Amino acid sequence: MHRSGRTARAGESGTVVTLSSSKNQRAVSGLLGRAGVTPKFHDVRPLDEKLMVITGAQEPSGVPYIPPVMERKSPGGSRSGGGSRRSGTGAGKSGGYRGGNSRRGR
Repeated sequence: MHRSGRTARAGESGTVVTLSSSKNQRAVSGLLGRAGVTPKFHDVRPLDEKLMVITGAQEPSGVPYIPPVMERKSPGGSRSGGGSRRSGTGAGKSGGYRGGNSRRGR
């Protein structure tokens, strides 16, 4: 749901596919409802034609993906101004811990 929200805020559109077992459908429906999403439900099984149409799945090309090589900046570069180090709690614009219940110890 997080990525679909970012896409929508960026002015883009698309289809979000959420897979859930029938046992979890009520919880997923509640989550989507609170987010203001009106979903379309489809009962599918693995390799179901309907699932492939909904997701836009395609036959793999067989050509491996090779990510571009990123140049690394040399260590010990300029330390003055505009550094990439963050200070504070780490709860910047992109999120981070905001309090609440911790999952530790569970």
